Amino acid sequence: MQHSITCTKTISAEMHEAWAVWSDLEAYPEWDPREELNQLAGPFAVGTTGTFKQRGRGAGTYRITELEPGKAWTSETALPGGKLVIEHSLESGPNGVTLTKRYTAHGPMALAFRWFFAREIEREVPKSFAALEREIRRRFAEAAE
Repeated sequence: MQHSITCTKTISAEMHEAWAVWSDLEAYPEWDPREELNQLAGPFAVGTTGTFKQRGRGAGTYRITELEPGKAWTSETALPGGKLVIEHSLESGPNGVTLTKRYTAHGPMALAFRWFFAREIEREVPKSFAALEREIRRRFAEAAE
């Protein structure tokens, strides 16, 4: 059993700018309204584990399972009898950079994910994408000064 949702947004940014901010996981709590904690137990690399806590929820752990520097990474979080896979990707286009975040719940928790978490994620991720775009502007405007 599995259930997936995909959230996308095109932002006004350069690929290297979007990658620099989106792959800086430990800085998420500074700019993402959903994140309270995100700590890696090593470098941003395949096999590294991390701890996260979203506002109003308990903490959890994840492992980076795939990485294509400058373009994409995937993380996995264990669920009872399965896992939650989150794919993050960036694609350059004529109007900026398209961010895609795909969540796939595997196993018996897929049903709970579908009914209890998917709608909230679909409602909240656009706010995170907007905050990401603001953070890119802030960081790269400061760098230009």
